[in-house]
Order: sequence, then structure tokens, then C-alpha cells
Amino acid sequence: MKKIVGGICEIHGQLNDEIGYFEKTKNGNLRLRCRQCKRDNSKKWREKNHDYHLAKVKQWRSENRERINTKLKEDRKNNPEKFRTYERKKREQGGQRYKDYYIKQRFGIEVSEYYEMSKKQDDKCYICREPETRVNAKGELTKLAVDHCHESEKHGIMKIRKLLCHGCNTALGKLKERIDLFERCIEYLKEHNGTTRLT
Repeated sequence: MKKIVGGICEIHGQLNDEIGYFEKTKNGNLRLRCRQCKRDNSKKWREKNHDYHLAKVKQWRSENRERINTKLKEDRKNNPEKFRTYERKKREQGGQRYKDYYIKQRFGIEVSEYYEMSKKQDDKCYICREPETRVNAKGELTKLAVDHCHESEKHGIMKIRKLLCHGCNTALGKLKERIDLFERCIEYLKEHNGTTRLT
């Protein structure tokens, strides 16, 4: 790799391997660029073309969902603390705004739709008919979870079902949303209900 020697940015001064990089021009030549100026210009362009940029990002993510999910799973597995720290900082900085933004970004529904769903369910879980009791690290009551069809998500469609409490939502996931497993659980409880004895 060609080492950067010399070159001065009018804004950020002397360029080196840390703040400079070589960019290939249309005719195949290399030109020296300032990394920070590139970031600043990209940020200004995104702010100026906000809607267009978001539409392009959304389209790319939709077309590369499987690739993104695979990479995220690997990264979470290899760097769990990195993700815990990131999520904690976002929650602390954004508060309610972050929670509302997450609902829209993750599930593709407006925050108003979420609250309307919650109101129709009397702010209670659709399955157990109880309000959410789970609290976060700050002692705040968490929102009801947005339950969705994971199979439809694989095909690029987010099919929203109902709002569930943490317990019911995780129960569905742990039993892999398989009706046969739930039926076996029912039979098991009927068979052993009131018959278990400790000796």
C-alpha cells in the first residue's frame, strides 16, 4: 500500500496515513484526499438530501437483509459488550425519543399506531390480559413488545400481530411458535396438574 508522505489539507493541515487516503479518479489515477473532509462533506450531503438518502438506505437494507442479519449475529457473538454499551448509551441519550424511533425503524409502524394498538388492548398483553411488569435497569416499566411473524420477515415483509408482555413474547419464541409444542404443553399440564408431589 502506498504510504502517504506530504500533502496538506487547507482545513485539517498535514496529511498522513491516519487522516489521509488515496482515491482513484475516473481516469485511473490516484489523488490524495483528507479523510475528515470526506466525512464532513458526506454528512452535509446527507443532511441536504435527507429523504433521498433514507429511501436509498431503506432499499439497500431491504435487498440485503439476510446479509445484514448474518453479519450482525456474528458481530454480536464476537463483541457482546460492544453492543450492550451501544444500546445502553442510546437509551440514556435518547430516552423516550429513542424508544419511539426504535419502534418505527424496527417494525415499520408509526408511533401513533403503536399507541393506538396499546389503547385497544387496554395497555395489556393480548395473551395473558395482564399489564407489563418488566422493568429496565433504570427501574422504568418497559413497553409491551410488538409481536410479528418472523417467517414473513424473512421474505422482506413485516407482518405485525399484537402487543405482548415480555413473558408471553419470549414464551412464543422459546417454543419456536410451533402449535404442536403448545398443544403438548397443554396436555402435559392437564396430565400433571395438582399431581406433583415432593418426596
